[in-house]
Amino acid sequence: MPQLDGLRALAVSGVMFQHFFGNYYLLPRLLEVGDLGVRLFFVLSGFLITGILLQCRDGLDGANTVGGAALRFYARRALRILPVFYVVLAVATLMDLDPVRESLAWHMAYLSNFYLAKQGFWDGCVSHLWSLAVEEQFYLIWPVVVLMTPRQWLARVIGAAIVVGILSPSAALLAGANPIAATVLPNSCLDTLGMGALLALFAHDPRYAGRRRRLVMLGRNLGAPLFLLMAALHAFGIAQEVYLVGRDMAVALLGVWVIDTAPAGAIRSSTGRCDCRRWCTSAGSATASTSSTCSSLTPLPRWRTGSAGSCRRRLCRGRRCTPPSRLCSPACHGTCSRSR
Repeated sequence: MPQLDGLRALAVSGVMFQHFFGNYYLLPRLLEVGDLGVRLFFVLSGFLITGILLQCRDGLDGANTVGGAALRFYARRALRILPVFYVVLAVATLMDLDPVRESLAWHMAYLSNFYLAKQGFWDGCVSHLWSLAVEEQFYLIWPVVVLMTPRQWLARVIGAAIVVGILSPSAALLAGANPIAATVLPNSCLDTLGMGALLALFAHDPRYAGRRRRLVMLGRNLGAPLFLLMAALHAFGIAQEVYLVGRDMAVALLGVWVIDTAPAGAIRSSTGRCDCRRWCTSAGSATASTSSTCSSLTPLPRWRTGSAGSCRRRLCRGRRCTPPSRLCSPACHGTCSRSR
């Protein structure tokens, strides 16, 4: 989805800005835009990976087993990430970079975050590998959670993971751990990863439409004030235990709201005309043969009622849809119908 690619670019830009200009500008010192970018990326990862796994789960039958679905998921992730990662490590080793040579085994095993937690300080050019390690550890465990947990328990399990992520940083600091260990270990990142996963679950299953609406409203109404409060705490250097928890939760809430509203940018086509064909859902029984790749998100619950025509008018805000099109929107009515 192009809109989510834009969010990725925003997250990466924040990381690069802090790495290259963090010592010269006031803004990164106040907001830590690099850390915020990483946490936003975690929300995106939780949302996208959980959505993929839920689609895999829907396709399970006698021929497609849980084990087969998990193996296919692992194979795709490995082919996408491992070759480039190990090439980078090989080049860094050939260049005889001290941090890489001394800690190569940690990075090859995708344990860079545990290495930095043990060191207690950012170790030069290998420091940024911690977030990739967290992602890979999440990819390793999360398919088992999503594919094996009974459907009626899945929301509770994700909620429990979010609670673990919220409490872990403060608990680690109170136990005497260094600040890096309190933030880079996978349990400390479950709040942002889990919030993305929860949104994916609510968006995937129409039964959770009401919960999805409340979650998005919570992100919109609470995320921004909490973010401003955490920025103030960080700027004045007070209550750092509270700051670590509140910062990640603020980014998670804002991320949920932004991710959920991002597909609204796809309502209009590149010509400026309203194109209802883009509003499809993987939960539907069919999609338009003339449509482009459809969003995996269903329309927001405020469009849940009414006939196909009224749903079309609400989605397109009174403008005429580009004909011929097929409105595939179980959020408005239970079956796909022609809207010409």
